[in-house]
Amino acid sequence: TVLPGFWQVAGLSASVEVAVASLSGRLSGGAVELAWTASAAGSFEGFNVYRGEGGLPDRFEKLNESPFGSAGENVYLDESALPGRTYTYQIGAVQGEREFLSSTLSVSLPEIPLTLYQNYPNPFNPSTSISFYMPGPDRVRLEIFDVQGKRIRTLADRQFETGRHTVHWNGLNEAGASVSSGVYLYRLVAGKSSLTRKLVVMR
Repeated sequence: TVLPGFWQVAGLSASVEVAVASLSGRLSGGAVELAWTASAAGSFEGFNVYRGEGGLPDRFEKLNESPFGSAGENVYLDESALPGRTYTYQIGAVQGEREFLSSTLSVSLPEIPLTLYQNYPNPFNPSTSISFYMPGPDRVRLEIFDVQGKRIRTLADRQFETGRHTVHWNGLNEAGASVSSGVYLYRLVAGKSSLTRKLVVMR
């Protein structure tokens, strides 16, 4: 049973406790960070995070696999939110077989261009993650070069859809041997655009 707004049905003369007292959202590194305060008196098993577009309840989807969090402050990072979209969020407080929904919150994300993020960790040993954002579907080539411009490894050469993607590098060259410590370049080519950053291998 999903009940909007309150975790407790009160008589006309009783005060009504709100399951989620506050809900806020902000942009954090390209993702949407949601924060809410839950009632300490609710005895909730956890919370669900719902997201929709257009504000229609039947189009909301649950983002988490199982209820999480507790009374007090809670935070959820929606890393699947896409730039240029407006989303509506709602928190569900789970109590037994019932779920009490918070008020809704709308968050608009600005458009961003093709972006190549700094790898993490950096410096690294033995592996690192390289993330990039695609403003539209396109063929992508992601390669590692040494500082002399010699190609060391091709990490990706295929079609990618709109959104943020992550590719991992294990510090090996095309022959499967570990590269030596030092500074390397990673280059992203998508369509007619090319972006390059530096990374450091530390053995």
